[in-house]
Amino acid sequence: MEGLTGPVVLAIAASENRVLVSHDVSTLPGHFRLFVRRRNSPGLILIPQQLTVGLAIESLLLVCDACDAGDLENRICLIPSLAMYAA
Repeated sequence: MEGLTGPVVLAIAASENRVLVSHDVSTLPGHFRLFVRRRNSPGLILIPQQLTVGLAIESLLLVCDACDAGDLENRICLIPSLAMYAA
């Protein structure tokens, strides 16, 4: 989906009933808020780019274990950045 705009990526994910996972923490939240005004979304998980692959995977597994299919519907889940783990 590289090169596609945020609204297009959100529409594709919604049409396939998939939660979207992205590094785009700067522009995608705004697109998502506009998108869910018009139609439902299975959800959005944002992972900061600087998070290591291992921590990103662990975080995604935790979200998957903690949430049912509808828990993320029309919601954004922001995974904390490395600064949160450093404490």
